[in-house]
Amino acid sequence: MEGAADRAQAIRSAIRLLSHEHAGSEFKIVTASIGVATLAAGSGYIDAAGMVEGADRRLYEAKAGGWDTIRADARPPTGT
Repeated sequence: MEGAADRAQAIRSAIRLLSHEHAGSEFKIVTASIGVATLAAGSGYIDAAGMVEGADRRLYEAKAGGWDTIRADARPPTGT
């Protein structure tokens, strides 16, 4: 998971560094919120569909936690 979260952080940072104007954003530039999950031994996900659902849930957690954030967890949210 650490590698995936590091990659997500690098992507988030690169997007922010572009400084592409976004008048509707509180930052006034384009930012990214990212949810990360991995399908690895011990992750708890039984298939790729469950992992994608977990990443989607993490994305919504990131958005709820504020703009320009990442949420990552190798363990599936309850119900995945």
